[in-house]
Amino acid sequence: MPRTRIYSDGTNDFILEPVNESVVKVTHRDQTGYIGINVEWDAASPYSWCTLPDSAQAIGVKNAVARFSTPDQALSHLCRLLLSEQSKADSQKINPEERQAAARQVLQEFFHGLPPAPL
Repeated sequence: MPRTRIYSDGTNDFILEPVNESVVKVTHRDQTGYIGINVEWDAASPYSWCTLPDSAQAIGVKNAVARFSTPDQALSHLCRLLLSEQSKADSQKINPEERQAAARQVLQEFFHGLPPAPL
């Protein structure tokens, strides 16, 4: 079985690594999820994703959030979630005082860029 692969959404890269024949681990920076065969098998929508390692099992993904007809659909949905979660994690690492100072700077630049009022 091939090991690691790269999936790109055009802007971001994701590392895909097979866990077993039914599950693939998907990583983007600090975020991890899993796509695979849904353990609650449905022939019309056999693929799903999860973010909990315990839900990625040898027989597939359990406690799935949604079901998809193709692995690409499941991967695309999971990747959007991983990007959102990474964005939240990144924003928590930023010092609130620095964010406020940056916001003040943008506000002042906006204000000074407006035309003066007539006297």
